[in-house]
Amino acid sequence: AIGALDDAGYAAALVRHCADLGYGPARCRDELRRHGVDRELWDEALNQAPDPGELAEQYLRDRFRGGEPDERERRRAAAALARRGFAWEDARRALGAYSQDHFDD
Repeated sequence: AIGALDDAGYAAALVRHCADLGYGPARCRDELRRHGVDRELWDEALNQAPDPGELAEQYLRDRFRGGEPDERERRRAAAALARRGFAWEDARRALGAYSQDHFDD
């Protein structure tokens, strides 16, 4: 009643923290569950997170540092994105965007 505990604010801060660390939506949901945040607050908090595609692309830029990855590196990066909580579709799109942005002439 006095605002000492703001569960919605905590959920949003936790999601922002996860996004700042480069984690995807699934990892954010895992963290919300692990920290005991009421499930009713998850959607609103996750809606405030940055676009997962942009986060995945940033991860790839940091990982490859402008270099051209071979097929093995691309598969490993896609698996790493999945472990970080990104959907396969987000990983595939990010890999395609990375290649297009850096290597198409």
